[in-house]
Amino acid sequence: MSLHPLRQHTGPEQELDLILQFVDRLLAGHLGDTIIPEHFTGLYSELAVKIEGLRQMMHSNISELRVTSDQLASTREPIRETVAGVRDMIDAFTVLESRLSVVDTVMQRLEHTINKTGPVLEHTGNAFWSATKASQDLSRLAAETVGQLESLFKVISSVDQVLFHIDRISDQVRMLSFNAAIEAARAGEYGRGFNVVAQEMKKLADQSSLGVKESTQVNHLVKSELSQVIASVSQQEKEINIKFTEALAEASSNFLALQESMNSIFQDSHLAQQETGDYIHDTARSLNLWKKNLDSLNQTGTFLNNIAISLVASLNRLDRIEQNRNLDKKIITQCLTELHRLAALTEIKSLNNNAHKTLLASLLVKQPELEAIYSSNEVGAFIFSQPPAALANARERPWWQEAMDGRNYQSNIYISAITRKPCLTLAVPIPDNRGKALGVLAADLCIN
Repeated sequence: MSLHPLRQHTGPEQELDLILQFVDRLLAGHLGDTIIPEHFTGLYSELAVKIEGLRQMMHSNISELRVTSDQLASTREPIRETVAGVRDMIDAFTVLESRLSVVDTVMQRLEHTINKTGPVLEHTGNAFWSATKASQDLSRLAAETVGQLESLFKVISSVDQVLFHIDRISDQVRMLSFNAAIEAARAGEYGRGFNVVAQEMKKLADQSSLGVKESTQVNHLVKSELSQVIASVSQQEKEINIKFTEALAEASSNFLALQESMNSIFQDSHLAQQETGDYIHDTARSLNLWKKNLDSLNQTGTFLNNIAISLVASLNRLDRIEQNRNLDKKIITQCLTELHRLAALTEIKSLNNNAHKTLLASLLVKQPELEAIYSSNEVGAFIFSQPPAALANARERPWWQEAMDGRNYQSNIYISAITRKPCLTLAVPIPDNRGKALGVLAADLCIN
């Protein structure tokens, strides 16, 4: 609407009255009205120039404020998600920090167990050395036993000499008894008693000779058995000594390896406990700073949100004339029809990025009055956007919420952040076979 005096005006009073009417409409928020300075005369023409410049500046500033308001509103969801993410991280670390005490307790128990293992290992080492000494004593005892058996063998061997002499004496006694018997026979009656003595001496010699033979056999048997015993004891002593020495050497080696492993475990566990504790404590200090900054971030987000709400409220009051523009219903209906046609396609229902890119970009070229077109899935994530979306997620946007409820959406007129011109947003649901919304198709339509 343009405001100017009648072609046949009555004078300066009418021009002043028209200028005052224009100023009143500006104060009422009708920033779309224009004043044409050429339709005024003299000083009123200059005043009209100043007022029109002021109107244009106010209109431009309000347009910029609308864009700023939208940008402020778009920061609300990222800040909320950031705050929620940091809080989740803090909660998770709080749980981790509480579990650190459990880890510390386990490490202390391990340290206590290893400390208790030290005396046990020392006792085991002493037992090994005692076993070594016992092995040496056993070897010495076996050697002494062999020596005593060898001495006994010598004694038994000397018995052979005694038996040999006894056997010789028996032979001599037998010979004497034989000679005595001959002499007794010669003596006749006088030698009969002597003959009896000779016979007894012969019997004694025979018995001694028989005893010597039996003793010799027994002695040889004892010597044979004793030789086997000496050989067996010597061999067993050698084998036992070798096996015990080998077993003891292996056990000692294993014991030393075990002792080194336990010492290594103790050192590593102690170092791990210290490093883990230092890391947890350092991270805890960092998170405490995060908590403080999080509160500041949350307050900043709330402050920005309040500013955005205030700006929206103020701009809504100033935007009444813009909402009363004569909209081209035909173009809006045509755009909604195109969006519904696309939403019914199988390629769009697949929510595939490449399919959306091809079809939506084609519609953007086909409809020059569209300045942007975009799509999102059932959780608000963008599938395709041209130009690229400035938002990370559309969940908080009215167009997404309305369309996901199964209804068409048409926004009020606002100033585009892309073109800095008036536009409105249209959105339709992407239905599945049962009519439930799979996602949303939306477009920004320029208003001339």
